[in-house]
Amino acid sequence: MIFKQSLKKLLRHFIPRKDFSSQPIMFFNSKCNGRCIFCLAENVVSMSKKEINIVLNSGYDEISILGGEPLLCKELEDRVRQIKEKGVKKVHVFTNGLLLSKERLDSLMEAGVTSFNFNFPAHTPKEHEIMSGLPGNLPRQTENIRRACLKSKNAATLVCVVTTVNYKLLQDYVIYATENFPGLFYILFIFVKVSGRVNNNKWLLPNLTDTSREMLKALKTAKEKGITCLIDGMPLCFLPGWEAYSWDIDNKLGGKINYTGINADLEVCRHCELSDICVGPRKDYVEMYGDKEFKPAHADKEEIIRLVKRGQVNLNTKN
Repeated sequence: MIFKQSLKKLLRHFIPRKDFSSQPIMFFNSKCNGRCIFCLAENVVSMSKKEINIVLNSGYDEISILGGEPLLCKELEDRVRQIKEKGVKKVHVFTNGLLLSKERLDSLMEAGVTSFNFNFPAHTPKEHEIMSGLPGNLPRQTENIRRACLKSKNAATLVCVVTTVNYKLLQDYVIYATENFPGLFYILFIFVKVSGRVNNNKWLLPNLTDTSREMLKALKTAKEKGITCLIDGMPLCFLPGWEAYSWDIDNKLGGKINYTGINADLEVCRHCELSDICVGPRKDYVEMYGDKEFKPAHADKEEIIRLVKRGQVNLNTKN
């Protein structure tokens, strides 16, 4: 799934400018109206006309537009039309949604945007302000996301970076999302990486044991509510019974992401039944917390692979 590959490459901070033809990603604007303390993309540079043309002529079925904040680009609708004229079937926009008024939503979808992937770090005012750096914007963001959900089926996805600020609220986050965002496609929980601004805010990195306890509650609630939650960046030994919800598995099976140099090679992981489908812990995490938390996982690997290949975003759908 090209859309998944493009987001994963951003999340891993692998955006080599020398070969844009290998990535279905576009950057039209490097500025942002947010001040997220966990931002990975603060040094992104807008693409040149030549780089844009390379991606446009690469034959992709899907292209993702990232930033900065894409909605700050006044020519975004024209850019989307340009993409669609090249035969691209789906266009995804990654945004905080603060500028997605009714008029802008209508004009972007008329231009050809397929979906919006909203950076929505918390559903409670205090935590939302801490993580986004923007006081008082939760109501507006919630309203704009709800409007997108109602506009078209599967037009909105929530992206939540999990940190020490919000990890205890994940179950309530899922409940809030299902109650406030009818028609939401799915939720992506991303375990925070020590990259970008987190290099100066390492206190944001929670330990996996505590996070796992809260994540499992959220996953159970999501299944009960019929909304899928996918997990990025958590080793499978911390997702017992929910391994198929790990986004990393699909990327590892498809060879889409090279984790060499990023993730730690632990002795305990070599004895795990799921070692060939699990990416393991990141080096930055082990440097901060050590390796005592990790243990070999025991699960039906073939069944996990079957569920992943069937389609992860549909794991909790009732059809």
